[in-house]
Amino acid sequence: MNSSVVPKFEPGQAEDGSERLFLLDVGQRLAPLTLRGAVLGALVLLLCTGGNARAGEAQTRKAVKFSDAIPYMKSGQPAAGSAARSVAPARMQALKVLTPKELAGLLQQRVDGAMSGTFDSFANGFIGLTRDDLGFMVGLYPGAPSVARQQLQRAFASSYDPTLKELFDAIAVQTQTNWAYKPDGQFVKSSKPVPKPVEGFAVFEFTPAKRDLTYQVRLPAGWQSEDKGSFIKYFGPSFPLAVDVFPQGRVSIGGADSKGKEQLRLYAYQLSIDWAKKVKPDVKPSELSTGRVGAYDAITFDTMVERAPGQKVHWRQWVVADPVTRNVYFILSSILPEKEREIYPGVQELLASFKIL
Repeated sequence: MNSSVVPKFEPGQAEDGSERLFLLDVGQRLAPLTLRGAVLGALVLLLCTGGNARAGEAQTRKAVKFSDAIPYMKSGQPAAGSAARSVAPARMQALKVLTPKELAGLLQQRVDGAMSGTFDSFANGFIGLTRDDLGFMVGLYPGAPSVARQQLQRAFASSYDPTLKELFDAIAVQTQTNWAYKPDGQFVKSSKPVPKPVEGFAVFEFTPAKRDLTYQVRLPAGWQSEDKGSFIKYFGPSFPLAVDVFPQGRVSIGGADSKGKEQLRLYAYQLSIDWAKKVKPDVKPSELSTGRVGAYDAITFDTMVERAPGQKVHWRQWVVADPVTRNVYFILSSILPEKEREIYPGVQELLASFKIL
């Protein structure tokens, strides 16, 4: 496939059919940033030169220091996962609570879909990213230390900018959490009081929750599964590696008609290229192929990778983008050549049973 037909996906209509929100609409649909100067001083939103690298891409933004902008609850207790500090209890500054209409508008805004590092380190850069791109700061609150430490990785094709809701859903999948906007939890640390609730800042909380898989597979005899957070690992009794399934979240493009199916096919091609580049940086679209995973079309890539001098591994990958649910899955199998006959038949059996719920 020619790379020229793998387009940059521009935000389309919202899923409910409402009109797309342009940046011009932000000032009308969201609270105006009339206190921006006071906010930056009062909330001590320090700019630091570091920040997490995003999925191998150069970090070009200065990240807001999360330890100083991290949300606090009414009790004044530090958020779970934040660094301990031997300081006097901070003042709590209330944020302006968004109306349902403002919240819905914010969640439909689109942002860069790159993710990497821990939840905490990602949140460092995310406040700055949303401030720069949306004119509205978005804080991510880890509801437990395990959430703060969870590793994140890119869940969307590099050609696609997800909505905030889509990004939050993908983070929730990888951290095994539920996310929510809690009006009674809209507080941040403040070095000095501000006379009225601060506008232009919203906090979203991610609390641990049992993962509900959006797909099912039938395990070959003797195989086991292990939930690793951002992926589910499937393996046999005599080998630790066989198949990893990475739920990639849901996208707001595509559909069951011919145009929608083509959009998702192109999206799957781009996502497959993004993953293939991890092992073959100069991969060409023509090296990708098509196949089946269960009853679904898939974009595939197959190559030998040198894991160590003189030692190779057979890398196979599949990307499934379902036009009905719009859920996307990346599936990886990496097998040592000498284990091929023992392991790959089980991989094929597992893939044949793959079903989206």
